[in-house]
Amino acid sequence: MKTATRPGLWSAAGLAGLALALSSGGAEAHMNTTGLGPVYDGVAHFALTPEDSIPVAGLAVLAGLRGPAHGRRALFVLSAFWLVGGAAGLLIGRPGEGFTAALSLLLIGGLVAADAPLSSWAVAAVAAVLGTSHGYVDGSSLPSDSSGFLMVLGMSAAVFVSYAIVAASLLPLQSRLAHIAMRVSGSWIAASGLLLLGWTLRGGIRIAAQ
Repeated sequence: MKTATRPGLWSAAGLAGLALALSSGGAEAHMNTTGLGPVYDGVAHFALTPEDSIPVAGLAVLAGLRGPAHGRRALFVLSAFWLVGGAAGLLIGRPGEGFTAALSLLLIGGLVAADAPLSSWAVAAVAAVLGTSHGYVDGSSLPSDSSGFLMVLGMSAAVFVSYAIVAASLLPLQSRLAHIAMRVSGSWIAASGLLLLGWTLRGGIRIAAQ
């Protein structure tokens, strides 16, 4: 009986961990610095921001379900549009939409969990939307000078490398068990997005009530 309930306990623990990670505040203009320069600050920001890194990993899982052609196309589209979106955020300067991370998690997680039969161009379109929206949110929180652009450049480089590592490690996995595990990870991502959406709405209601 204990053995039968153990997978459920691990699933609950994993989902709780994702929820706690995503409950942190969004990116602000005053980012922690590494002391190594703005490019490395951008890399560190991406690595320490689950609202950015988890959707990128989820997109890599989605590409891993579909095949190498999907993975290669999405890789370059995602990082390029992240850079474009970040530059737009720097120039426009308006704060990004607070629901971006939650909606991205719901979209990516839902597609992975459903094993959606998307074409390589459809996956690239999802990558473009993800890169533009998250890049804009990140860029709008940065100083609108050369250091801000270098931070965006560092984030885009981190996106490229992170996506490539996850996708390259998943693409060779073709067994049915690996396929199921990828889809289960998508359900966790979507559930985390739903929780984050609830917290975001709750925070907005509290602010409006004050």
